[in-house]
Amino acid sequence: MKKLFFLLPVALFACTMGSEKELAEANGLRIYQQHCMACHGEKGEGNGLLYPPIQKSDYMLADSVRTLQHIVQGMSGPIQVNGVSYNGIMPSEPTLTDVELGYLMTFLYNSWGRDGGHFTSEWISKNKPLK
Repeated sequence: MKKLFFLLPVALFACTMGSEKELAEANGLRIYQQHCMACHGEKGEGNGLLYPPIQKSDYMLADSVRTLQHIVQGMSGPIQVNGVSYNGIMPSEPTLTDVELGYLMTFLYNSWGRDGGHFTSEWISKNKPLK
């Protein structure tokens, strides 16, 4: 009986964490559709040589802090994604809150067959570049 009382809080905590991540992914999809999909595509496939793919992107997967920086501050200049050169402009998204950025990052790193964890607003706040 004592084991049951010990395991119950652990099980409830695990269920809650899964639900929070799933909620973040669903909200992140909505934010992706509003802010990113027009350039990066419905499935993150990119748009020719204009906009790089996010799906299976070695550049994005290599550095989540850099990805956050690009979302918040935008970027321009040449980059290499999966061996292909891109030299476009990505607009900044300075109006997204830390919670929304966490949702978006969670979606990006857990979509298209990836399991990249849950990006909390605390992680965002700690790693977000100064404006």
